[in-house]
Amino acid sequence: MRSDDDYGDSADENLFSYFDEILKKPTLQEWFGWDDTQKKFLNQDRIREFYSWIVRLTDEDDGEEREVQRSEEPLTSETLKKFVAEPRAWRCCEGQTAP
Repeated sequence: MRSDDDYGDSADENLFSYFDEILKKPTLQEWFGWDDTQKKFLNQDRIREFYSWIVRLTDEDDGEEREVQRSEEPLTSETLKKFVAEPRAWRCCEGQTAP
């Protein structure tokens, strides 16, 4: 996340648990394109979408304001697994119409 042009400035230890949840499950690692050799996510579209779930970027006249998203429900690996297993949910988040 730190190397991302848009989200890199928002990377901090408060977001660790989100990435920990992804790395706990091989299914999620595969979905987000984790490469253990390179120690990075290779599916940039999916991981950047994930960044947008946990960090909200808003444009301000004096620059970009970054705010960490906090959901009422904790994001768990089980929640993520259910989400990525449902193509309609993913398409909705990408702004596409679900069938």
